[in-house]
Amino acid sequence: MALPVLSKHTVLCCIFFAAACGAFAQKAAKLRDSGTIVFTLGADTTFVHQYEMRGDSFYSQILSLPQGLRYTEGRGAWFPNGNLKAVSSSVSALGEDGAWSLAQETRLEATADSTRILIQREGRTTDRSFAGQCMITNSADAAAFQLFPFYAFRAPRRVGDSLVFRHVTGLGGRDFVLKRTAKNAVRVGSSLMGQITLYLDKKNRLLSIDALGSSLNFTAVVYRNGVDIAAMKDHFAQKQFRIGAAPALSRRDTVHFTQGAQDISVHYWRPSARGRKVFGGIVPMGRFWRFGANNATEISFSEPVVIAGQPLEAGRYTLFALPNSEQDWQLCFNKKTGIWGTEYDPAADALCVPMQVERLPTYMETFTIAVLPATDGGVLNAYWEHTRLWVQFANR
Repeated sequence: MALPVLSKHTVLCCIFFAAACGAFAQKAAKLRDSGTIVFTLGADTTFVHQYEMRGDSFYSQILSLPQGLRYTEGRGAWFPNGNLKAVSSSVSALGEDGAWSLAQETRLEATADSTRILIQREGRTTDRSFAGQCMITNSADAAAFQLFPFYAFRAPRRVGDSLVFRHVTGLGGRDFVLKRTAKNAVRVGSSLMGQITLYLDKKNRLLSIDALGSSLNFTAVVYRNGVDIAAMKDHFAQKQFRIGAAPALSRRDTVHFTQGAQDISVHYWRPSARGRKVFGGIVPMGRFWRFGANNATEISFSEPVVIAGQPLEAGRYTLFALPNSEQDWQLCFNKKTGIWGTEYDPAADALCVPMQVERLPTYMETFTIAVLPATDGGVLNAYWEHTRLWVQFANR
């Protein structure tokens, strides 16, 4: 039986209270902070990150709960400009026998004009190099990505000002922007990550994170009392050994529909609500949504169609939805495919049509797409929370 993702209450029971232990303009030697961040999706705890920052150096211990418990330990350093200079980390995984084993070792090394990432996993070494420096990367492991508590110290002090860094990913580099939106708030993000708000105390230290509507869609709270990370690690390991690994946060699925010569396929990721408000929450109003999770949802037509009375040529398209309000939705068929779900380019839209909206009598926990037949065509449906969204199409 699969282990449900651990609740906030379970995590907080592992926290033992003790005494609690800057700004970009400060000298590096004065930049000090430490704490533990608990990341949640609704009522489910997904990550626990214990961190310490001393000047231009940091130390992290990260527990990742979904899809099998993993423990990442990393040490790193920044250049004075805030970009990563070096990170050395290891990832351990919990096996079915209850024993920990080394799953990956990672080393990031940067110079003035390049960044190199070496990953050793399963007896093989991957060596990647990128032009320039970066502030964050998800091409290494969690130690070079879970850096949220450090960003406020690198952000500008004046409200409205912003600084541009680099986010290195497997899809290439993207601008990573730190913007001071209020005295106690900094917004960070890239076109892949989306926008994330960090809330701060008077010392510019992280208090909480709101990532709803971004690619990550979590919320997080920082605890500055002592945390026994070793006890937490042991507790989670024993529970996983007894019950099994937690399920994936989202799973991939494919929908097929055939009618005469028309063949339709939809490839998408299926997120679950997990106690969160969906529409108007993790799917904000007035902002384009990838119509699923992770990679943007894609649909292909083997033959031309007419959708909501408008023609669309055969081919492969990315789906983006725009909820202007609970009853006012648009669905766009975009020519750019194979993209991450937050990289919407309106100039590439081939067609945008209104969607019909109706309330479901029963609650739908997991986002579901279905293509159902109709006379000389069909209906593209999406179900989530208490909402059904649909648009009718006809074969040409």
